Amino acid sequence: MDKKQRKLKKRRRDRERAQGVGDAVKEPTQGELIYFTITPEPMDDPDMEALPLKEQERLHDLLDRSTIGAAKFRKELERAVERYPQVRPLWNRVTAAASEAGDEKGFEDWSRRTYERFPDYIFGLTSYLMYHLNEGNLDAAADLVAGRLVITQVVPGRQEFHLTEYLAFERAIIHYLIATGKAKLAVARLDGLIELMKDHPFVKHLHDQVWSGWDGLLLALRLGEVESHTTEQAEERDEREQSLTLPPEALRDCVPPPLHERFDEMVGVIDQVCDEFLDEAYRGLARVMAVELCQEGTPATRGKPESWAAGVLHVLGSINFLSDSTFEPVMSLSDLADHCGVSPATGSNKAKAVRDLLGIEPFTSDSRWMLPELVDGNPLVWLVERPDGLLVDLRDAPRAVQEAAFKAGVIPFLPEDSSFR
Repeated sequence: MDKKQRKLKKRRRDRERAQGVGDAVKEPTQGELIYFTITPEPMDDPDMEALPLKEQERLHDLLDRSTIGAAKFRKELERAVERYPQVRPLWNRVTAAASEAGDEKGFEDWSRRTYERFPDYIFGLTSYLMYHLNEGNLDAAADLVAGRLVITQVVPGRQEFHLTEYLAFERAIIHYLIATGKAKLAVARLDGLIELMKDHPFVKHLHDQVWSGWDGLLLALRLGEVESHTTEQAEERDEREQSLTLPPEALRDCVPPPLHERFDEMVGVIDQVCDEFLDEAYRGLARVMAVELCQEGTPATRGKPESWAAGVLHVLGSINFLSDSTFEPVMSLSDLADHCGVSPATGSNKAKAVRDLLGIEPFTSDSRWMLPELVDGNPLVWLVERPDGLLVDLRDAPRAVQEAAFKAGVIPFLPEDSSFR
């Protein structure tokens, strides 16, 4: 190797280190126990090295200049690809330039063309795979991966890979595993990568990227790490929806016979107030709540039925914004107590007792007892904290996140699905 060639090797090594290359490592993969070597040292590029030295120098200079801010050099890189289509790093750099420029169509075009021209080129595969993952094209992503979850399966017979190739491949596969619902496998893979090279800046960035944004929330949902507060509520609500239109005679069958009279008295007050001042939706929910209160051993079997009716309507009014003039119907909770024939203090005290008996947290949005038309628009039903600490509204989330949240019982239904009403 003459002096100029050694200089080119050094320039490539410096460029790769500027891209975040660390120390050489070895990694055994599980299952087949396939061993391969990962190196930070420049690897042979026969297509580049077959060019005259001056041409090599010119291309290395272009690659050096476009290491950071590739978008600024896109035209020059595209011209270089036209002249030297056999040089793979140029294709990869043009793809990166399109991505940096926010040119989605260009990114799709260049990543696809790179993969089709060099199907065993790691960067071509990973760029095209990330494009499909970003677009939600999971079938196309699965076709690309084709079960190849180990880097040696992409290039059979090859046992040495550059560190940048390995990290790009691991990043793409981890995102693929998350997108296809294999959350535990994705986390195990990420943890293994962190254990292997925890101080590498690329690995730190990948960890932050995986656990932030919608991807982080999707991962946490699939791991069951987001508090599920609506699964039981949704099940109860589904059963309750079937009961809302039943007459009192049918509902009283769910009440022990000794408490039929108590139930009838409570419902009598509820119906009178709802018919005159509220509406049918309030009446249906209040009747069902009265059924749950009129069970053996509950305090609701004692005291005036008017007081318990006031407590029931007070709780429902609090949950459904009865005192808010922007909603219909509207009424103050003190007036509601008056219409039930009790004082506001009694209505408030009985409301606390009702919440305690039915497990309804104060100052929270309990979708079990919300009017159906309010569930969709109530932000408290849809707010959740992402792993990065940001509070987000799941109505704004990507479809995959919404589906995972619904499956995990974090939201009562998919936002555009109002069939529960």
